Amino acid sequence: MNIDVAAVTKQFGTFTALNAVDLHIASGELLALLGPSGSGKTTLLRIIAGLEWPDSGEVRFDGQDALDRSVRERDVGFVFQHYALFRHMSVFENIAFGLRVKPRRERKSEAEIRAHVSRLLELVQIGELADRFPAQLSGGQRQRVALARALAIEPKVLLLDEPFGALDAKVRKDLRRWLRHLHEELHVTSILVTHDQEEALDVADRVVVMDRGQIVQVGSAQDIYEQPATSFVHDFIGESIVLNATLDQGAVRVGEAEVGRTERSNGRARLFVRPHDVSLVTPQEGPLTGEVRALRALGPNQRVEIALDDITGESRLVEVEAGRNRHLGIGEKVGLKLDRYRLFEARP
Repeated sequence: MNIDVAAVTKQFGTFTALNAVDLHIASGELLALLGPSGSGKTTLLRIIAGLEWPDSGEVRFDGQDALDRSVRERDVGFVFQHYALFRHMSVFENIAFGLRVKPRRERKSEAEIRAHVSRLLELVQIGELADRFPAQLSGGQRQRVALARALAIEPKVLLLDEPFGALDAKVRKDLRRWLRHLHEELHVTSILVTHDQEEALDVADRVVVMDRGQIVQVGSAQDIYEQPATSFVHDFIGESIVLNATLDQGAVRVGEAEVGRTERSNGRARLFVRPHDVSLVTPQEGPLTGEVRALRALGPNQRVEIALDDITGESRLVEVEAGRNRHLGIGEKVGLKLDRYRLFEARP
């Protein structure tokens, strides 16, 4: 099912949750709405679901007005952070619940319900847990039950609101991978709301970055990470080192040090660089220099905390990445070379 959101605005009192939002979601796509708290992502999801109504604008499912339809008529399945499973029902009955409460004319036979639920149990890889109760399950298992329950009604749209937020890091990572494979098999139009950048980049076909009720960038995970459209996106997605810079006849300067070249006009700018896009060199080779203050192992790499020499009129600690085989000592002087960076307008 294709979903089109056009000029949707929603206010809660004086707070503007959504400001003239436009978005197209292609049929069979897994789209992530990503942003900080208060950015509007959950409000947008709830409007698509029919749990909230916009003050103005349109929501269309396959070209038809969805705002005229109730939640049930929109044919959507929900998965939330808190599983909301029925504690007195077995896993099997939790999944079957949505099928059993359908109007009689739409309800499957008991044999069809049992066969359908059994297929879903195998699909979400918890077939051996059918007779257990929610209290006997781990968090990851409960979330699989919640997802199977949402899929049981065969929705045209699957809405996931921070579905893995209550789980520990390893379980979240395992479930993300599993959800990606599941979506590739089912191809149901899916919208995932998350504030977890890694989750959005890892799972979604496209990522929608939201800030203060507006969409600031839409693209693939690679596009969003490598070509951020604004300083907000660069700072929010992944890690950033931010330096004040001046542009002077093609030179990009941090303090008096020339760190690169640009075709932009003269003036002030903010320079954003990823920690892994900084090379550590000798003090003589680096346009920027500093002193190693701390070293921390990070898998095959190490994080190096460096106090930059005072060339900008402000003290600045930065963290960069270096290979574990790079031998550094606390107090050692190093040079920093910026391999890749992006420039954005300076703050007023």
